[in-house]
Amino acid sequence: MGVMRGSGNMYSYYTGLLILASIMNLFLAFYAYCHRRESIGARAYIALIVAISFYSIGYAFEITSETIKDIIFWLKIEYIGVSFFPALWLMLVLEYTGNEKFLTRPLIAGLFFIPVMTFLLHYTNGLHHLFYKAIEMEMRNIFSIAILVKGPWYWVNLVYTYFSFIYGNYLLVHMYRKVSASYKLQVITFILGSIFPLAGNFIYLTKYSPYGLDLSPFIIALMNPLYAWGLFRFRLFDIIPIARDKVFEGMAEGVMVLDSQNRLLDYNPAARDIFPELSDASIGKTVYRVIQNETFNHQVLSDVIEFEIKLSLKNAAAQYFQSRISNVTDRKGQMVGKTIVLNNITEKVILLEKLNKLATIDELTQIYNRRHFMHLCRQEMSLARKMNQKLAIIIMDLDFFKQINDKYGHAAGDAVLHTMAQRSKNILDSTSFLGRYGGEEFSVCLQAVTAEEAYAVAEKIRRMIAKTNVPFADRLISVTASFGVAVTEFLSPDDDLDCLLKKADEALYKAKAAGRNCVVLSLPQMECACTSK
Repeated sequence: MGVMRGSGNMYSYYTGLLILASIMNLFLAFYAYCHRRESIGARAYIALIVAISFYSIGYAFEITSETIKDIIFWLKIEYIGVSFFPALWLMLVLEYTGNEKFLTRPLIAGLFFIPVMTFLLHYTNGLHHLFYKAIEMEMRNIFSIAILVKGPWYWVNLVYTYFSFIYGNYLLVHMYRKVSASYKLQVITFILGSIFPLAGNFIYLTKYSPYGLDLSPFIIALMNPLYAWGLFRFRLFDIIPIARDKVFEGMAEGVMVLDSQNRLLDYNPAARDIFPELSDASIGKTVYRVIQNETFNHQVLSDVIEFEIKLSLKNAAAQYFQSRISNVTDRKGQMVGKTIVLNNITEKVILLEKLNKLATIDELTQIYNRRHFMHLCRQEMSLARKMNQKLAIIIMDLDFFKQINDKYGHAAGDAVLHTMAQRSKNILDSTSFLGRYGGEEFSVCLQAVTAEEAYAVAEKIRRMIAKTNVPFADRLISVTASFGVAVTEFLSPDDDLDCLLKKADEALYKAKAAGRNCVVLSLPQMECACTSK
């Protein structure tokens, strides 16, 4: 290291710059300690910038020293940092690039062997002169420069320092080639933060630096704004790319990585296809400021482990995604972030909907099948009793339907059944529902109606059927229907749904006996074969 001494405004400028850099470094270390000391790489970073602070502040007082004795004292302060920051830098890079698995105890001991020896030999240099052989003074302009005659261990430490920085930057360049675009500028910031100070030291060693100054601490001072920008814009050191190994660019599932404050750290192309609002500018922002889906944001911020969302993607039908959140933890098991995996389950949802439809809908007529119709009727019967409301059942049967099958074929009969079911369904309001009761029989459930209202609905359907001609194979097929209507207002309190259906069925038979194509309402005076409980 080169040293100087002098006085005047120029000294104030240089020392002020270095002291300011030291204070800013210590602030960054304090910030990282308070907010991310358990994160991957945080401890190495904190130790690194504390070491740099010793270097900067020691050099600030070194260049203002008046005697060789003072210079030697501040050199020892400097070397508290100079000795150790190559090893700390390499540790930080190994952790940052995802190679922390190699940081075993034997390797860490190997990394710090030369730094520890450098520190001890520098402090005891007066006994053996392995680090400096001699110190001579020389005046250059207004500066008094101490010319250091380097000993053998100085060169050992210098080679180790350059090796650490060159190998660390090799790892960073290799990482740069693999990471997504959202991380490239972050890696560049990291690389520049090491190359410029190293270049300053190289200029000093080749004796091209002005006044013989070591430029490294000054460049570090000038690089502090870059570190601070990286720290606050990219979360450069407090959100080292956690869980990056879990994110594969070619994954079909969308993957997003958040930190413990739900700020976006990374995402893959599949996630951007799901949420087009994702971009490089989204990195570092909280998820609710980026994703424009309230349901998704609510579930993520509520720490729901697994949930499903429906999204309308651009130029595509609605898609369904199953989202699963997994916590990312540090070595101590503390949660430092989370990964969100979005799996497209649209085909599964559509299949389930089809299966549910098959279980509830009659395939031919596309109305409720008998089983589901009965299930809904029991629910409505129970609700009507609780609400003290009336319920009506209509059973209708297409007259002489067998003749249609015999004359025109079963395909014609199917067309008639489908047409009459759909047109009857269109007559009903949203509170009523229609089911295929069996064969050519249909049933209707009406809620909160009187006997007169139920009769009117049946009559309306009857007239519609009588007027409808179903086109089939260049023919128009007509048909009529008979109706039986039963209402709960004529039942005793103990009568159930089966009794109501039986009354409607008996009324249907009376309609057929009366000549068909008519509606018969089950009245109290009509005989009923059902038995009250």
